[in-house]
Amino acid sequence: MIVSHARKFIFLKTHKTAGTSLEIALSKYCGPEDILTPIASDEGIRREIAGIGAQNYGRPISQYGPGHYYARFIRREIPAAYTEHMRAVDARERLGEKVWNAYFKFTIVRNPFDRILSRYHWTMKTRPHLAARWGVTDLGSFIRYRADYVNENWLTYTSGDRLLVDDTVRYEHREEDLARISERIGLDHNLHEDMSRINAKGSFRPKAERSESLLGPGEIALVRGLCAAEIARFGYEPMGARSAA
Repeated sequence: MIVSHARKFIFLKTHKTAGTSLEIALSKYCGPEDILTPIASDEGIRREIAGIGAQNYGRPISQYGPGHYYARFIRREIPAAYTEHMRAVDARERLGEKVWNAYFKFTIVRNPFDRILSRYHWTMKTRPHLAARWGVTDLGSFIRYRADYVNENWLTYTSGDRLLVDDTVRYEHREEDLARISERIGLDHNLHEDMSRINAKGSFRPKAERSESLLGPGEIALVRGLCAAEIARFGYEPMGARSAA
């Protein structure tokens, strides 16, 4: 998540949408007073490319509880007021209505039929111990066990199925959409140019499985049900799905 007071924009970061690459690209144009939340595993890449790191995301000491004191002074961690994948409803409350309403807010969306495959392969590759603990062996069991992952992005930028952002970048058309966003936040070039040079959290999907061929009728029905509002809003459909046996 980024809150730029210098350029008056708020970027809400979603999961498995190239959000980290865009976050790094945007960081390059942020000032010392702007809020940049820590990136889980690519903070070094951001510092190298953008010349800036996480800043101004901490909770004021006046708002510390017992757990916050323990984290800050015993574990040497900064209790966060703003987090990487913070939801819009929480960011609005934290920032206040005046800032929230005055700033331009945007995020990235991605076809949920494709995104859940990316989420599945990323989890199986980087968190195999969790997959074993959950008893997840295939995409279908993953979707059923972690249904909260399927619709997580929609919950990031909505309230009661109402969009809380002013604009969206479609993952599938990000070059086109970022041209519009770039102009809106006062850049003289397309942010896509910056993003194309960044490979943060690259794809973990095996090359043989880069299509949606793993999605069968059962998996499609689950995603359709869980992401009905998102699918209706952006007109997404599964592509390359395998037919029923």
